[in-house]
Amino acid sequence: MSRNSVFLLIVISTIVINTCFAFTSSMKGDLSILRLCNASSPVSLEAVNSVLIYRHMQHRETKTKSFKCFLLCLYVEYDWMDREGSFKLNNIKSSLQSTIVEDHHVKVLIYKCTAIELIDPCDRAFHFTECFWSQDDKEKDSKANITEKKTKDELSGFYHT
Repeated sequence: MSRNSVFLLIVISTIVINTCFAFTSSMKGDLSILRLCNASSPVSLEAVNSVLIYRHMQHRETKTKSFKCFLLCLYVEYDWMDREGSFKLNNIKSSLQSTIVEDHHVKVLIYKCTAIELIDPCDRAFHFTECFWSQDDKEKDSKANITEKKTKDELSGFYHT
């Protein structure tokens, strides 16, 4: 094996190992957040899968306070909401823009799905999730025209950052 081949093999191996480690670290972080939130607001794996994987909000457990608070915990840990129920719009926007979500869909999620007139933080998290999935389905059919909302939600009194 030539010296260049050995060097190339080392570089490729390093890239593969770092990629696998980064993916594993990300997965471990996500799992630890799920465990943390499940400890404070216990929900079944079936309910979590129903909502987070299959986007089915009609599971019998999703209407419970525990499940709604589980969602709040997830959003708090991912820094999309604070514990009082306010949305962190800049964080949501930057997270979504770093994925393959189209810009118009990001606007829908930020400006429509966070305009929630509820006061309870857990209910706000649940309704955001409901809107998130329903808007995703609607966006597949047509693109929505969204006007940017005011920084302060006048009805609920929640400030958005």
